[in-house]
Amino acid sequence: TPAKTVVGAGNHMQVGVIVWNEGNSSETFSVSVFRNGSIIGTLPVTSLPPGEETTLIFDWNTAGTPKGNYILSASATAVPGEVDLIDNAYEKWNTIQVTINGDLNGDLIVDIFDIVMIALAFGAVSNDTNWWPNADVMQEFGLIDIFDLVSVALCFGNVDPP
Repeated sequence: TPAKTVVGAGNHMQVGVIVWNEGNSSETFSVSVFRNGSIIGTLPVTSLPPGEETTLIFDWNTAGTPKGNYILSASATAVPGEVDLIDNAYEKWNTIQVTINGDLNGDLIVDIFDIVMIALAFGAVSNDTNWWPNADVMQEFGLIDIFDLVSVALCFGNVDPP
């Protein structure tokens, strides 16, 4: 599950991947996350007990990522003796848009609508009803706060293309 649907170029975004062991013994393997086929990162899973699951959190640093739309996918390496490989890959996430900083709704303009979106979610944490991940621009504290608001305000008036 990607944390956001829109992220400013050069910012970070978290991507969570839940993996589980369908086998009869503990398994060790690696999981990779990709954007349009280019790798974002790989994390190890060590000795996952049978029938158990764990969540891996990947940090996608969008620095150097061209603005545009991206499909995220994940894949797990096969474990020795594994024959059911069909569920080792996942490619059904929604499109993630990398846009200009401060553009929270993906309309390529940093305007009052972006400020209002932060204001409506201001003070929210991830389990609140008014939580909106795109408004957590800084992703530092899991809180939509003054740092997120200032980050967007500093970009106010920016348009893509300039």
